[in-house]
Amino acid sequence: MFLGDVTTGIYRSAADEIAFSTGGVQRGKWTSTSLLLSASASLDMSSDSGGGQRILGLKGNVVQITSNTTTVGANGMSGTIEMFGTIGAETSHTFIFNNGNMTALGQVLLTLVSAAVTDMRVLLSVPTMGAGTCTIAVFNVHTSPTGAAPKFRYFCIN
Repeated sequence: MFLGDVTTGIYRSAADEIAFSTGGVQRGKWTSTSLLLSASASLDMSSDSGGGQRILGLKGNVVQITSNTTTVGANGMSGTIEMFGTIGAETSHTFIFNNGNMTALGQVLLTLVSAAVTDMRVLLSVPTMGAGTCTIAVFNVHTSPTGAAPKFRYFCIN
């Protein structure tokens, strides 16, 4: 617990585990084998301005606010993207993702994290890649709409 803030701290959550919380919610924990982050946190590797070192930090989510084809942008090496709304049956949406950490020869990995879209009905792909930008395609292969707006993690590899 930090002085004056009883809902934020670092504590022992179980044997061989150290957890950390903010706002009374556990955000992640170190175990004897790994660092685990909650669904509301993501890992970010970003360049520092003095010599190309990498620093570790946490980033928030990016949410489309207009439509499922709205361009979004974030400058973390990793994070989450939440689409605007559900996707209709056998329907695809494509949008532009701008990120200053991407290179033309790099890759963007995508993994689905939506609780309501866990039956593997959504395919994610990156059809085009360029310096600082890529296109993300999301396709609902099922014969019914998704139960919620798809949300997925991205990770830039250069």
